Amino acid sequence: MGNVLRMDKRQQIQALTKLGWTNRAISREIEVDRDTVSKYRRQNENLPKVPTDSKAVDGQNQPEVPTDLPAAPSTNSSALQPYTDTVRSFFLQRLTAQRMYQDLIEQHGYKGSYDSVKRYVQNS
Repeated sequence: MGNVLRMDKRQQIQALTKLGWTNRAISREIEVDRDTVSKYRRQNENLPKVPTDSKAVDGQNQPEVPTDLPAAPSTNSSALQPYTDTVRSFFLQRLTAQRMYQDLIEQHGYKGSYDSVKRYVQNS
């Protein structure tokens, strides 16, 4: 598998595409190869339409949210300990361990290792 862009770069491509920027202009602005911009532009164009309005989903089957969740497993990582509830919520959103790790770093200032997150998720 080839390299994958970080989420912030993907979001920049998506936003600039919506503003009507060309692949060449986006490539120069965010310093990513033009072919890579084109690849992610095509992926964004093929996304399914998901209703964002709660009224639009009335009458449709809503996913069941489990209310009796088992206790989160313990961790030996002192760096991960304060983030176990956050990782648990990511797990329930079915995010990958890699995505959890990136979000922990970018959104929560996590300083631990990816392996700690991966082991914790595997034991969940």
